[in-house]
Formats: sequence, C-alpha cells, structure tokens
Amino acid sequence: MMNVTKVTVKGFANTYIIEGDEGAILIDTGLPGCEKAILDKCREKNISLQLIVITHGHFDHIGSAAALKRETGALVAVHTEDAQALRTGMSKMDRPVGLIAHLMPLLMRSVKTDPVEPDILIDEEMSLQEYGIDGRILLTPGHTSGSISVMLTSGEAFVGDLIMGGFFGKIRPRRPNLPPFEIGRDSIKNSVNYVLEQNPTVIYPSHGGPFAPQDVARWADSL
Repeated sequence: MMNVTKVTVKGFANTYIIEGDEGAILIDTGLPGCEKAILDKCREKNISLQLIVITHGHFDHIGSAAALKRETGALVAVHTEDAQALRTGMSKMDRPVGLIAHLMPLLMRSVKTDPVEPDILIDEEMSLQEYGIDGRILLTPGHTSGSISVMLTSGEAFVGDLIMGGFFGKIRPRRPNLPPFEIGRDSIKNSVNYVLEQNPTVIYPSHGGPFAPQDVARWADSL
C-alpha cells in the first residue's frame, strides 16, 4: 500500500511524499528555503526518503534540492535535459505562454538556488521498485525538454508542470490549464495523452489540482 502526502510549500508549489511498504520518495522540492517544511513532515510521519525526483529544472522545483539531499542523504534524480539547472542553480525557461510568463525571468534573477549534482540521470522510463515504490517515471516533455512524471500502479499520476491548475494554482485551481512555459503545444498534448493512456485515477500537478482524468481529457482535446 502506498500513501501520498502533499506538502504545499510557501503557499505556491506542491511537493509530494510517496510512502511505500519498503521506502519513500519525494517529488520536487519547492523554492529555496522550503526544506524545513518538508523535513518537518517527514519527521512527523517518521519517513526516511530514499529518492528525490525532480520533475523539471525550474527554480520552484529544484530550489531546496541541495539542502534536502544534504539533510536526508536521498539520491536526486532528474532527466538529462534538465540536469544542468541543478548543477548551476539556474533555470532555463522555454517559450512563454501569456503576459505573466514573459515577466517571470525578471523575478528569477532575485531567486538564488544552491547547485547540486544529480545522482541519477534519466533518459528512459524508470521503475521505482528499487526505492520501495510501486510505480515508474514517465518521460513527458512539453513544459521543458526534460519534464518527467511519476505514475503509481495504484493510479495516481504526478505530472509536475505539464498541466497547471488554473492560474498558477490560485484561481480555479482544479481546472486544467497550460503551463507558463512550453517547448511546443504538440509536445504538451502528446505527453498529456500519454499520461491518460496509463489510466490514472487522479492527476496531481505542482500548482493547484488535483484533476479528474476526464476533465484533463476534455481539456486536452481542445489543445
């Protein structure tokens, strides 16, 4: 049996602790300075993390990776295409979608992210059995070239920023929406449809959500 704990850090980004019978993983780490909230939740539930999965290399997902790796000893996994963001602490934004996205690079200049060397570079689908989790990592490019998702055998899908909940998770958070950056609309649609092909029972994004699969399917048809 697997247990999912959502930790929303700084009121903005969802991180997820997935606890299996023989291990636990963390999906994303939030902004810099979010490690305390995540560590406090792990201590509260007596969870020892084996793996930190980074869904993509943006500052609100990699921000506390260095601190959490240092504090927990967990391995850090990221797709090869987004690994440089971890190594340098600098996010690379692709094509912006909307006015706010055009302004975000200005905000990013004030966000300092400590670099960290990833332990696992992903370039194909990967089982999580070794870390005590019945599930696997999917390749879901679209928001970035190296975007990945986690699919559990129990039906939960964790898609990072492949799908945004409403307006940055704040307005209409359970309505599927495009992320603020993309490498191409076709890539987004193809990856969303691939996630749906896995027959998820619920879809968890990094901002807002969760989504019912049928709502995501209707939205994807409109892309």
